[in-house]
Amino acid sequence: MVWKRGFFVFKVYFSSMMLLLLILWPDTWSWDYLWTLYHISSYNSWDAWQHILTGLFQSVLLQILPFPGGIILLQNAIIAVCVAFTVTKLEISFHIGRLKNSVVDMIVKILPFLMPPVLMYQFSGYRMGVYVYLELVMLIMLICSAKDEKAWSLPYLLTFTVLCTIVSTWRTESFVYVPCTFLLILFISKNIISNKRKLLCIAILVIGFVGINKYQNLQLGNSNYEIISLMRPCTELVRIADPEEDASELTVIDKVTNLEVIQNNPTLNGEALYWNTDCVRNRNDNPDDDYTDEDYHNYLKAFIKLSLKYPKVVIAERWNLFIEGSGITGETSNNVAWTSSIFDENNGLSAAQATLEKDG
Repeated sequence: MVWKRGFFVFKVYFSSMMLLLLILWPDTWSWDYLWTLYHISSYNSWDAWQHILTGLFQSVLLQILPFPGGIILLQNAIIAVCVAFTVTKLEISFHIGRLKNSVVDMIVKILPFLMPPVLMYQFSGYRMGVYVYLELVMLIMLICSAKDEKAWSLPYLLTFTVLCTIVSTWRTESFVYVPCTFLLILFISKNIISNKRKLLCIAILVIGFVGINKYQNLQLGNSNYEIISLMRPCTELVRIADPEEDASELTVIDKVTNLEVIQNNPTLNGEALYWNTDCVRNRNDNPDDDYTDEDYHNYLKAFIKLSLKYPKVVIAERWNLFIEGSGITGETSNNVAWTSSIFDENNGLSAAQATLEKDG
């Protein structure tokens, strides 16, 4: 039976994760997510920078196992369910047989989920650890809909809709899933999802997406999260722009990010400028220098205009970041090294220190 196969996959994968958990305990936390724990510990605030869904997710898990390692244990239990669903769903939909040797069969089928970069995140407090598996399940449900022979039940449809809502909002760049999902749902046969249920799915997704994003923006309080996501390409555009031809765009950008600071620090990329300087105007000691909502919207327009004028600069910066992030250059870091320093004296990790003092 399907559920027996799924439970077997779950047992094998979850047992493997528990062995790793014993080795990595209390897991590969970084200071970003110690801030999340610190904020939710008072039950009256979120660390919106890591997204309100992260705080909500960890709060719920802490009610079950009230210690940081418990979050990782339960997170891996959820991930094991996702792995079991993925393996069994693909086997059924694409008629993938099993190898004669059950041990070899299981190793082959769960091997993609045992890659070190993936494991590093799922044993950390990073939202990406569980996010990528929720995203995978959502995509598997969509892909396999073309192979499904029976109509989706209402619980199955609601599960898919909730997953879409979470996946499209938990990461800022994942908003693209909303229009893509709309189109794919409309193309699914009405024998699998009736038209009424398609409308229900779309309505829930729209309401959930808009509602969560509005609350997230309210909790952030300003546009700095969006600004830091644009800082790297924007910095390169500022440095290449013509002071005379692009004067109007540069003037607008200067109201949000200080052009003088950018030009005076040619070795720093946009992200480094954000964290290590007072480049963004509301991060200095002068409240009268803060940017307004109108300044930010004009900043976006100027950024887009310069991006269209100098597309090679943006593409090159994005490509270089991708290469660097993939580890191909050899310049990379890992959570294990950061975690090992959390309990060191004078490590400069204010979030860790605040958390430790609160626990004490």
